[in-house]
Amino acid sequence: MLDGTYRATQAFLDCGFYNDQIIWAQTAINTIEFIRLEDATLIFIIDKFDHDIDYVIGQQVSTDNRMLIYTGNN
Repeated sequence: MLDGTYRATQAFLDCGFYNDQIIWAQTAINTIEFIRLEDATLIFIIDKFDHDIDYVIGQQVSTDNRMLIYTGNN
């Protein structure tokens, strides 16, 4: 049974659970979206970084619900 859907504007490269109510998704244009599971609503997007980066390599959610984002540049 399908409970809901989320329509993204970009393809997802990776996704996972941030916590039991929120999932994260890395998109093809190097953004990370946070989506509420209850109603499949986008609640936050990371599209700008403090450092000069060219691409997102990956991410990891720590045990204290902090997201570590691995990036790279040319």
